[in-house]
This record gives sequence, C-alpha cells and structure tokens, in this order.
Amino acid sequence: MKLITILAALSLVASICLAGDAGFRYSLAAQTAARGGLYVAGADGLTTTSINPSSLACLPQNGIQLAVNNLTGQQEYKNQDDALYRSFKDQDYGVSGGFYWRATPKMTVALSTFNAADYRANWPFATYRTKASTIYTSGFDMAHRVRITAIAPSVALQIGVVAIGLSANSYYIAQKTSLPVSNPAWFQDVGLSGYQLEYELDGWSYGLNLGGMIQLSERWRGGLSLRSGYRAELSGVAKSNIYAELDSIPATQVDITSELAMPFQVAAGVVYQLSPEIDVNVDLNYSFWNGTQKTMPVTFAEDFWNSRLSAVDSLSGVQANNITTDMRNCIDFGLGVEYQPAKGLIYRLGYALRGTPVAPGSANLLSPTVNQHCFSLGIGHRTDTIALDAALAYSIGQARTVTPAENLYYAGIYDSHTIGLYLSLNYFFNPALP
Repeated sequence: MKLITILAALSLVASICLAGDAGFRYSLAAQTAARGGLYVAGADGLTTTSINPSSLACLPQNGIQLAVNNLTGQQEYKNQDDALYRSFKDQDYGVSGGFYWRATPKMTVALSTFNAADYRANWPFATYRTKASTIYTSGFDMAHRVRITAIAPSVALQIGVVAIGLSANSYYIAQKTSLPVSNPAWFQDVGLSGYQLEYELDGWSYGLNLGGMIQLSERWRGGLSLRSGYRAELSGVAKSNIYAELDSIPATQVDITSELAMPFQVAAGVVYQLSPEIDVNVDLNYSFWNGTQKTMPVTFAEDFWNSRLSAVDSLSGVQANNITTDMRNCIDFGLGVEYQPAKGLIYRLGYALRGTPVAPGSANLLSPTVNQHCFSLGIGHRTDTIALDAALAYSIGQARTVTPAENLYYAGIYDSHTIGLYLSLNYFFNPALP
C-alpha cells in the first residue's frame, strides 16, 4: 500500500505540466532514470542494453521486463524584441520491454524493443502583417518530431570478472515536420499571406552496441560502452495547398526523400559500494555529433517544389528544402546513489548534466534545446518474483543566449524545463543456472 501511494503521488506531479521533450534521448527504466540516467556499470533489467548490453550478464534470473515513461515540459524562446514564445503542451509516452534468458551459466540472451530517441518541438506560430492600413493575423504550426524505435537482440558473456555484451539494433525512424511558407503575392491580393507545409517521412537503419563490464574489486565495478552512429534514408510526402491555389498545380502533395544521421557515442562509468546498503555510480557519455549531417536536405519529386522552396522563408526563417541542423559534440554527466536496506523499500537519488548538441547557428523553433540540470529520485520494491520501480526526474534548462552575429533569424534567449515519470516492472521466472 505504501508503494502504491507513492506511485500515485508521482503520477499526479508529472501530470501538472504536459509537453514534449526536445532532446534526442532514449527511453530508460526507472532505476537508471533515478540514478542519473546513464548507469553504465549497473544492471537495470533488459532496458540497459540500450546503454551497455554487457549488463545482461549481471542479471541473476530469467525474466520479462516492461517499462513506461511520460516526458512532460515546455520550451521557451524570447526574441530580440522581447516577444516570448512557449511551445504547445503535448505528452510524450514511451514503452519498452522484452525478455532475457540465462541460456548457460556464462551466457545471457535477450530480445527487447525501446525508444532509441523521441524528439519533439511543437509551437504555435502567429504572424501579423499589414496591408492597406489593415493588420492581418494568421496562425500556423512550427513543429519537428523524430521518433526512433529500436528492436534489439542481445547477448552477453561472463568470463571471470569480465562481462562483454553486444546488441544488433534495427531502428525504425518516423519523422514529421511542419512549418509556414510565405506568399509574397499576398500583397497584390493573391491568395493568403502564408500556407502550412508538412513533411511526413520514415525509414529504417541499423547499428551495434558493444559493452564491457569488469569487477575491479569487491566494492568497485566499471563499465564501458560503444554505440555506433547510423544514417537513414527517409522517404515520404510533403503536403501543402500553396501551389494548388497560387500556381494552379493540381497536386497538394508530392513525394520527397531526406536523410537522418545519429552520432557515434562512448559511455563509461563506475559503481562503488560504500556499505552493504549503499552504492554510488558516476557516469559520462560523449556524443560525436560533429560527424553527422550539417543540414536536413529535402528532395522533392517535382522540380517546381524544389525551386520554390530553395531560399530562406521570410515567415519561418527556415530554408524548407535544406533545413540547418548543425550539431556539435556534447557530453552528459550522471551521478546516482541507492540505499537498499535489508527489508522495505529501496531509495534512489540522482543528478545529471545534459549537454545540447545544437550549435548557435542552427538554433530555432525546430531546434530549441539547451543544456539541462536534471534532479531525480526513485523508489523500488523487490520480491523473489517481482521488481517494481518508479522514478521522477525534473530538468531545469540553462538559459542560452544566441546573438544576431551567430543566428540572424533566431537570435534571442532559449530555455526549457522537463519532468519525467518512469515506471518499470520485472517478472522473474525459472531461476538462472548456478
């Protein structure tokens, strides 16, 4: 009853502020989320294969895991004229799960699915234009959503005090982008002042996660993981009424192609046991975004669309057929502590510093991310057959100022805050081989 009451309270807190998270972060199990979000040298069920697949070797039993999370928050942007923009209040849910099986005393295999990334920036976009002494107002969406779902068969081997693990990941990428397109002919009373443009794309890609773990001593354990970058060729459609209304082109949609690149990542961490009841973890993750794409090119099947959308738009400040996505390398730091008494609930605390990869020149409403300080807490309960964990994480943005010299169209101050609720359930069965 005590655990259920605490879970209900966490759910109530998380429902206070509802919005998406503008960050390329994978879904986490609750124990990892409560301990700083990395936990490279820890074992948190099968979802840790997204960070370090060698952690499977530390799981003492066969089992099934289900983890859900709800990310909430809001992005803010204040331009050079002190006009304040706030993003829409959307909810982002993530579900991950699968099974793990101790095939031999030295080998564990698993099959899991999880959100490898869930990025959302979604803003109301209003314009005010004057014609013949009359002010006209128009409303649009300015949004970018990238959701990457991974399917990951994994294997881990225990060799003395060393464990190694490998997961082969198949990634399904779904991307949707919305932005306004201006109509200069509106000043001559032709059409509307602007039109909505939407891209819907999807595709597949593949990558590997390689991890290792070593028991350095009775109290120290270290972990290291390498996650390959990957590139996906995306295809889909672009939709807009602009050219059907202004140029008598019958089609309101056209086939398009694009691409998405994700970075190579290296993570390392240690776990130190302070006492039989308390252990501490310290972790680092480095993402090599510099090696990915500098722009998001969009190629239209019809050359007419390519030529009309080949310049920076006066409404959105974005070149619709080649959106700037300049990224830079970034680092994440995580720190966590767990207190596990002989009986009763397990308690956890964590802190993380999450770096943004977005370069100042590519900051805009589609890419508004800032560095964040994340504070987390969690609880857990264990029996012989069930483990139930919950975590609540609150991230405070580190306000970022972008100057006109760095970004002509989107200079200003960017900020954000995010709250995440994480729940995990493990069911253990058929005790592992000795």
